Amino acid sequence: MKEGQHYIANKSSTAAIETARMQTSFAAGAGLAGWKIYACDFQQAFVNAPADSDNLYLELPEVPPEFEGTPEWGHGGLSRRGGRFVAHMKRNIYGLVQAGRVWQQHLMTWMIDKLNARLYLNDRCAFEWTYTYTDAAGEQVSERLIGTIHVDDVLFTVES
Repeated sequence: MKEGQHYIANKSSTAAIETARMQTSFAAGAGLAGWKIYACDFQQAFVNAPADSDNLYLELPEVPPEFEGTPEWGHGGLSRRGGRFVAHMKRNIYGLVQAGRVWQQHLMTWMIDKLNARLYLNDRCAFEWTYTYTDAAGEQVSERLIGTIHVDDVLFTVES
């Protein structure tokens, strides 16, 4: 990768319109009573995903001379390269072209590994998950959840 080059894979996928229609029809009661719909917006989503490259640097404006030599200098990822001040990025930030895609990969990997969610084969942004919990009466309750992802927003339809 060279400075100024763009990534080839830089877009995050979004759920197909057919999948969103299916979800809303469940919630609207199209023969399936008891489904509820919820929306979730992940705050500061992009900064929660690690950078997808070890060579991600951000050029900084001029840094005051008294800052050089402080504990952050060199150890915190700040350095001078070719006369310019740069910060080595360990996380994505809003405004990076690939930030949405990296966040989506991070979220889906977490959902598969930690929640045992199953991704739909016909829509890579749709998933299903069975959530089991103990209710106030001490009974085990299972709910089926269908979700669709649109960058940092998720639409959940829950069978209860």
